[in-house]
Amino acid sequence: MKVLVLGAGAVGGLLGGTLAIGGADVTLVARGARGRTLAAQGLRLGRDGESRHLDLPVVESVADAATQGPFDAVLLTLRGMDLEAAGAEIAEHLPPGRIIVMLNGVGHEAALAARLPRHAVCAGTLTAACWEREVAWIQATDKGGVALECRPGDACDNADLAEAFRAGGLPSRCFPSGAAIKWSKLLLNLLGSATTAILGWPPARVFADRRLFGLELAAWREAMEVMKAMGVAPVTLPGYPVPLYVRLARGLPAAFLHPLLGPRLAGGRGDRLPGPAADLARGRTRTECEWLSGAVVLAAARMDLSAPVNAALSSLVADLAAGRRPREAFRDQPERLLATVAAWPSPVAPGEDAKP
Repeated sequence: MKVLVLGAGAVGGLLGGTLAIGGADVTLVARGARGRTLAAQGLRLGRDGESRHLDLPVVESVADAATQGPFDAVLLTLRGMDLEAAGAEIAEHLPPGRIIVMLNGVGHEAALAARLPRHAVCAGTLTAACWEREVAWIQATDKGGVALECRPGDACDNADLAEAFRAGGLPSRCFPSGAAIKWSKLLLNLLGSATTAILGWPPARVFADRRLFGLELAAWREAMEVMKAMGVAPVTLPGYPVPLYVRLARGLPAAFLHPLLGPRLAGGRGDRLPGPAADLARGRTRTECEWLSGAVVLAAARMDLSAPVNAALSSLVADLAAGRRPREAFRDQPERLLATVAAWPSPVAPGEDAKP
């Protein structure tokens, strides 16, 4: 099986390296200094207490990759703001085929399918945390794995990819619903994503604060209600029993959930920055929050629902990224953030423990 991985950062390196270990013929698209380092030094992948060194073909562009094809599958492991340009490159240089969108957030598959109507656009996600110890050296946790949209007999029958991931040592599960995969992962990504970016705090500090935990819970419950209205049921992703989390969040008060889940969430995230906070730290003018909190707001509007907490959080992050508010406007000011969210124009109150 020949696989093209478009985006060779931490996620692309982990997924591409795992597939190569599992027997796939993998080509990486990596530009600039990253591409030169990968081509010269190879990819170093650490997981399960072991480290592997892999020499994989590296190309600068999709156009260059096309000379190595055709490919049985293309994995997209880019940032959301880079998807439009990637779609244009694929449309110009690759024949119709199977594309698996591994980006965080909701809405990418629909946008790409509209841009590439002759391609099979499938959903996937990674629940194993990974990061770059340095360029071309990827480290991953033992927990988690890959979830793929798999519909037997359909163009999105990704059972072969799932098997290759398992052969490479990364747990992989198949699901018939791409929406269930992406919305379940959105619930995991949503926690702390906007708040850490706005306050400039690490996730552990956010989850340790009772008031901010209440804010996170209110945003989570909005997303859960949107999923329910859409008829999208949460699914158990590798390493994460999302349906159990949903039942707890729906049935228990914040005062009980905070001591139960706060330390667990803090330990899971630690000091690693979620996507939107990392985007702001790099000076990006757009962030992953558009496809997290922002996606909840858009979906709520389509269902005639309101998601005021997610609306406030996504709008504040967008303003900070675009320079409409100074980056220091809310830094280290949780009281100001809570007051701003509580006063956000909406017919619905922000939710339990979300008021200052």
